[in-house]
Amino acid sequence: MMNGKDHFKNEVSFKKTHDLKVIKILVAFLFFAFKLNAQGTNNNFDYDKEDFNKIFKELGITTFKFPIKQSANQLLNIVIEEYEDKKLLNTISVIDEAKSLFGPFGIDAIPYFKPRADSIYFHRFYFVEKDNTVRVNIKSHGIEMPKEFSLSGKSKFSFDAFNNFVSEGNVKYLDIDKSEILVYLYANSLDEKDKPLWCPSGLSKEQLLERFYYFIFVSIEPYNEK
Repeated sequence: MMNGKDHFKNEVSFKKTHDLKVIKILVAFLFFAFKLNAQGTNNNFDYDKEDFNKIFKELGITTFKFPIKQSANQLLNIVIEEYEDKKLLNTISVIDEAKSLFGPFGIDAIPYFKPRADSIYFHRFYFVEKDNTVRVNIKSHGIEMPKEFSLSGKSKFSFDAFNNFVSEGNVKYLDIDKSEILVYLYANSLDEKDKPLWCPSGLSKEQLLERFYYFIFVSIEPYNEK
């Protein structure tokens, strides 16, 4: 039986075999990418963003990062919602889950989510597809947390992300004062495997739930300490 300490380690660390393999591949690739150019007879052009995106896609990794403006006393929470056939299956509050994991060890989780100063911070999400599952790795300030979801019973899937950023000169960011969906995975069912994944941009959450079979919504919202 897994004790509380082991459960804590398994939830918060990223030491699983698949993750290590991916990291090793990426480190090796990045090392050689900086040392070498694209390989081929008389074809030695530098690697670029399109090349890297292709490599990540082949590894089953999709990445998203969002610059968010926060004051030192503003606490933001990541919330994940899983829907299937318009039914809410699961809601995960990252702060509340961290509190429940850290609490038994006498650790206050809240400081890990607080900004050090007024600034713009990146909140990052890595979707890793493997063996009919998708693992969402969350990196938000001092917290890294993985959550895994089953893709069983789903066919093809895709992503859409928030892109209505505030711009100040060359700086783009989000200013959060209410719940905002940052990114979501959407999928058809196996029964609709031949149905196209129509572009969902501009649809409300309610309209999305009517159009597609499965969702993982990742949102950010202000969090009030209790």
